[in-house]
Amino acid sequence: MCTDSPFFHIGPIREPEHFYGRKAEVGRIMSLLRQSQSVSVAGPRKIGKTSLLMYISNPTVVCQHGLPPERYLFVFVDCEGLGSFQSADLYLYFQHEIASNLGETYTEFLSTSTLDPSTAYLSLVRLVSQMRREGLQLVFMLDEFERLGTNQNLDIDFFGGLRSLAITNQVVFITASKVPLDQLSTRARNNLLGSNFFNIFRVVPLDLFSESDSRDLITSGFRRVEVSLSSEMSDWVLQTGGRHPFFLQVAGDCAYQAVVEARAEPTGLCLDTLMNCFVRQAESHFRYYWEQLTSQERYVLATLPWSQQQERYRPILLRLQNQCLTVRAGDEYRPFSSQFAGFVAAQEVEHLLRAGPLLVDRRRREVLLHGRPLTLAPTYYALLVYLAERPGQPTSLSELDQAVWQPQQSAGAEERVKTGIKELRKALQDDAKLIVSHRGRGYAFDPYA
Repeated sequence: MCTDSPFFHIGPIREPEHFYGRKAEVGRIMSLLRQSQSVSVAGPRKIGKTSLLMYISNPTVVCQHGLPPERYLFVFVDCEGLGSFQSADLYLYFQHEIASNLGETYTEFLSTSTLDPSTAYLSLVRLVSQMRREGLQLVFMLDEFERLGTNQNLDIDFFGGLRSLAITNQVVFITASKVPLDQLSTRARNNLLGSNFFNIFRVVPLDLFSESDSRDLITSGFRRVEVSLSSEMSDWVLQTGGRHPFFLQVAGDCAYQAVVEARAEPTGLCLDTLMNCFVRQAESHFRYYWEQLTSQERYVLATLPWSQQQERYRPILLRLQNQCLTVRAGDEYRPFSSQFAGFVAAQEVEHLLRAGPLLVDRRRREVLLHGRPLTLAPTYYALLVYLAERPGQPTSLSELDQAVWQPQQSAGAEERVKTGIKELRKALQDDAKLIVSHRGRGYAFDPYA
């Protein structure tokens, strides 16, 4: 039995046999390559952009799609560390990377005599022109392209030079970024704004996997280590990973460690152990997504049962879906995975009060109970909120009377509060147990009841 995990979530996937899904996207990119068309691969962090670039540049994959690999030179550049480079330095760096991949025939382009910043662009043009004359198609892959788009040392002329390489010498650019280049250009202050560079690209967005591709990733991974998962365990991986390529790999690896390394029976695994394994590796990424959201996006995500009913939130709902943080089933939106839903539920959001199965919007004075609207009269809403703000803390009848009814006289306080509690429990129905009586001390809200 294989002892290496068949799931990969540390770094990109480099071997074609470990790459799953994306058939439509790969086919689309290969079709565009045949037309010498530049491509903007767009998708949120950890959706698999780098893995896709490495997959499509593999000679076997290139050949499988009817392209002669000997005629195509794929050059991969990680732009992560290029955010402060000057244009001449970048042109020289690009030239070096291309020539290095070409071998001894092009060593002259690596000599010190050609590494002159004043002629860097002309030298790069000469290199790609020679390649073109020799029948070589350059496919220049720029990963983490945002770092160039937001580099304040670069101007419109720099990106115009890249565009000229594509137009004059048919260089194909494949960029990978969190948003399509036309959107990136509107965010950059002085760089892409006003440049025609992004006009040469066709966008290929990366979204969540389909359910069939997700299950194929799970079952194929375990098949390689000769393990047959129970349907319950396969469902756990799918629900926890949520059709997200990266988080499916994380969940799959947790299941692998439990099943293979711990030699446990798939049906006898402790879900708490699996969840702890997943959370340790996933929570920092969840937090990154959360911190990138605007306050309004956080509110909409945290109040999906409400917000998706409001027309004014439609653009935000679409943005969250494009960021792969939500999925749409019919007319309903929900977080992309059960674990991410739990993470969101644990976050503090302005105007929102969370208490057990309750979610209260103080600003709109509305309540969700287990995600469903709870209709309450104003007095009972105030009574519930006052108790929920003090979870587990017994509150006397007189204090509740003063806080909710604010009577001029205390007469009848006990009866008012008892009637209010009775009506509140009636409204809560099966969750009436959330309101706990403490003999001689009053009432308390128990979020864990």
